[in-house]
Amino acid sequence: MKNKSVSDFRRYSSTIFVMILSIVCAVVSGLLLFVPEIQTTLLCKALSGVLIVWGLAQIARFFFVGAYHRLHDFSFSAGALLVILGGVALVRIEDMASHLEIVLQLAILCIGVVLVQNTIQLICTNSPLWTVEGILAVAVLTCAVLSLMEPEFLVPYLVPFTHWSLFAAGIICTWTLPVVAFNVYRKNKRDIAQAAALELEHGKTPAASDLPLASFGDTDELDVEAIRAKAEENS
Repeated sequence: MKNKSVSDFRRYSSTIFVMILSIVCAVVSGLLLFVPEIQTTLLCKALSGVLIVWGLAQIARFFFVGAYHRLHDFSFSAGALLVILGGVALVRIEDMASHLEIVLQLAILCIGVVLVQNTIQLICTNSPLWTVEGILAVAVLTCAVLSLMEPEFLVPYLVPFTHWSLFAAGIICTWTLPVVAFNVYRKNKRDIAQAAALELEHGKTPAASDLPLASFGDTDELDVEAIRAKAEENS
């Protein structure tokens, strides 16, 4: 049970990070839009604190999941880097505040890239929602590129444009991540059930853990037809 919890934590840690990032972006941009009297230095301190806390969480994860046994896991290095960046940002808080808009524009770009990946995952899971996700991804990426390039026609409106773009991007990503997660989960369950039914057709007996949609009769024998029906229903 402990190994399963560690495996689940390792598997979902990246998704949790993206979800937290999306929520933080929506909150920060919302404060800038709807609470104009808020001090940017205060927001920068809060963001620096988030970097430090997340870095410490990455370092703790490195030891919690035994990542030091894996060659290609750099969560400790990433965590240490985040802690150092957060500490430096706190020391140079005025400089960070003066360049806050660039940080926000880069955050929009990061969320846009995540939305592109979400679109690809929805396509691979045969979800009709991929068109909506794709349109939103293109829109967010366009806003990110425009805010970073600062075309002449946008310069007078750059600050509110950046804030509104980040606010929308944060909400969109927060809303679509669970949708993508559900579609991927359903696709994996469907594939496992269909593979189990195929093994049964060939006279093999798959492990019970590979039969998430299986039902058992009174004789404790596998209900093959129920498995097949459920697999066809989900497909």
